[in-house]
Amino acid sequence: MPNGKPPYLANTYTSAIRESLVLPEFFESEAPCEWNAIAYLTQLVQKNPTIPSRSGNKALYDDLELIRNHVVPGTVADSILRQIEISMKTKKAKDLISDFWKSSRFIASSTVQYAAQKHRLRGHMAEEVVDEVESRRLKRQCTGGPSRGHHLDGDDEGDGTEKSNYERMDLSYCSRKVHRHMV
Repeated sequence: MPNGKPPYLANTYTSAIRESLVLPEFFESEAPCEWNAIAYLTQLVQKNPTIPSRSGNKALYDDLELIRNHVVPGTVADSILRQIEISMKTKKAKDLISDFWKSSRFIASSTVQYAAQKHRLRGHMAEEVVDEVESRRLKRQCTGGPSRGHHLDGDDEGDGTEKSNYERMDLSYCSRKVHRHMV
């Protein structure tokens, strides 16, 4: 169970109860005013893209019943859970849930695609950072000399008496190398 239990959950909400919920993070991280059947099912499909509609609906009903027994009576969470249970008995809610399951494959596939794209993007960003650091290092070596306070002749006073291979470096070669690396 997370460090801080939300205030709308009663003391009876234990680790054992949390483990028996299919989607405990929904009730712990979402504000009660954001709770509804479609939001729950959306998170469930994002967590488990292959879940069948029958199992998803069962998870929703079971989690609602279980969590309702462990919220503080009279709180917003208690009221919202009662509203969800009442509304799920209406034909309109049943139609909405049925429509949700018809489009859930799109949600599931977009979730998987999003995760893959996010990993690729992170990889590209890491490559860009490494390339930028390397580019800056090469530029500093080719044009600006060593960074502050570190001189190649061991003289840290910066009096301009550096005698090294640095002064004899072919700058045109170095600039081509930096340009090629940046592209």
